[in-house]
Amino acid sequence: MRHQGEPRKAGDILRGFLRKNPALRGPLHRKVAEAFAGTLAEILPGREAKHCFLLSFGKGVVTVGVDSAVLRHELQCFHAIPFLESMKKKLPDANLRKVRFVIAPKEKGMED
Repeated sequence: MRHQGEPRKAGDILRGFLRKNPALRGPLHRKVAEAFAGTLAEILPGREAKHCFLLSFGKGVVTVGVDSAVLRHELQCFHAIPFLESMKKKLPDANLRKVRFVIAPKEKGMED
């Protein structure tokens, strides 16, 4: 575990920066990030939405980070299909095929 003030690897810093700013990864990631924000607002009330963030997108899979195990379970069981369908409507050319919800800590600076 890294303690405050210890040096960090450049790859870790870049990964964190790109996670906080998915729009910097390219035009498709920017569109996915925008569709994700809109879909999240449709599917979840504001308070729960603050616990979710776009973690990654690749090979047709959108991975959503959730900082609560209970909320992750609820999303995976009850909201995964509506979430994916809404994203597919917004991004028909992105070839989306799956949405995954994973437990991941929200890093500082990721709050909206």
